[in-house]
Amino acid sequence: MEVLVTGASGYIGSHIVANLLSKGKSVRATVRDSSDPERVDHLRELEIGDGGSLEIVEMDLLESES
Repeated sequence: MEVLVTGASGYIGSHIVANLLSKGKSVRATVRDSSDPERVDHLRELEIGDGGSLEIVEMDLLESES
């Protein structure tokens, strides 16, 4: 099962992502700008437990097209 975390680049969101990944969960993490190293580098550096995965998706929840 995949878990979606919105606001994954923020303080709380990144801690939730880290916790899920450490438990080997598959996480789809949404960020506003996936090309911004400040928003995604710390997520890409997280340790991923056995069987887990991380997918970073660009999404702005204020934009209906997202």
